[in-house]
Amino acid sequence: MKVLDPKLVPVLEEKYGKYWWPVEYPKDVFSDPFKNLIITVLSQNTSEINCVRAYEGLAARFDVKPEVLANADLNMIKEAIRRGGLYNLKAKRIKEISRVVLEKFNGDLNSVLTLPKEEAKKRLMELPGVGEKTADVLLSSRYGYREVYVVDTHIGRIAKRLGLVKENAKPQM
Repeated sequence: MKVLDPKLVPVLEEKYGKYWWPVEYPKDVFSDPFKNLIITVLSQNTSEINCVRAYEGLAARFDVKPEVLANADLNMIKEAIRRGGLYNLKAKRIKEISRVVLEKFNGDLNSVLTLPKEEAKKRLMELPGVGEKTADVLLSSRYGYREVYVVDTHIGRIAKRLGLVKENAKPQM
């Protein structure tokens, strides 16, 4: 996780609002860590619009819960998320993540999110297809980690160009 100057977040919120991204996300994804994980996996290597379309397709066909998706037909998951791109890979990840969340966390990611951040991030990154960015999303302000600002490749490059972080900055907790 890269941590930006804590004075920057209030400035961004004042200028753009608390959640200033351009796409309307389904309201339930931010209150349920598993749904947030699934939509974040769907966001990998695609636009926000396609990500939301894929999630809406999945939610229209399935109850987005680990016990449902772990047992769902892979081809039906693929069809449901097709509009998001990379649907073959993402469908396999969703099914596998669901299975592992059931096995390792008894179907509940809340228990992981109550761990100290470093331990929580480590545990989340044990899930298939979950790297630093995806884990950071779950550890971000939506779950009480206001000091964490999720930084992807593009934001990191801009932050370096603007001098917000050093050129050789590495992810931090």
